[in-house]
Amino acid sequence: MAYILFDLDGTLLPLNLDYFLKLYIQEVKSYVKGKFDPDLIVKAILKATEETVKNTGEKLNSEVFWQAFDRVYPGTANLRNVFEDFYHTSFKNIGNYFKPHPLARSMIRYLHKKGHTLILATNALFPRSAIIERLYWANLSPKYFRFITHYDNMHYCKPNPNYYKEILEKIKARPSDCLMIGNDPAEDLVAKELGIKTFLVKDYEVKRENPRTPDYAGDFYELYRFIRENF
Repeated sequence: MAYILFDLDGTLLPLNLDYFLKLYIQEVKSYVKGKFDPDLIVKAILKATEETVKNTGEKLNSEVFWQAFDRVYPGTANLRNVFEDFYHTSFKNIGNYFKPHPLARSMIRYLHKKGHTLILATNALFPRSAIIERLYWANLSPKYFRFITHYDNMHYCKPNPNYYKEILEKIKARPSDCLMIGNDPAEDLVAKELGIKTFLVKDYEVKRENPRTPDYAGDFYELYRFIRENF
């Protein structure tokens, strides 16, 4: 049995991150308009995200996020509930702009049927509800994943190697038994520092200066073939 870690955005879900963020900001502004200052909300989100990525492990990512958010937009203690409502309602609209990869569901079901342990190792910057919703956009069910990272169960973010160390501790796995699959040479291939093998999915590869070299690489169809041949 192997432990296979999957990134979500740009990997299991075909998605250009800049385009997604543009749609996300538009949808947030529309949702809060008339109740809160939309521009200040977006400023608070961006600052809170920046601070959360730097989390050093003393607090949950969600604690860091909302404390940083409150420093930009103070006195809005109920905003977390507002955003939970957003992720269960208007956030779904963004999914209309993205289509699942035709092989993603087949690949995940194949690995699950073979008895491998699947981990959704998406950057832990969102609540679980927002991540599950994006899984649905990819035509995938959370039932296939033993562990899903989100901002309420993680103390680190990518590209901090401790993000992967925390996952290994939670699933009680050795690095040598794991494979990390993602599209970002900085955020996903950093898993190599712990001894985890990596596969870079090139369809929506994030271009980086001085990128790390993956153990394996290819487009999604080549990934699918690699999985069928090796697992």
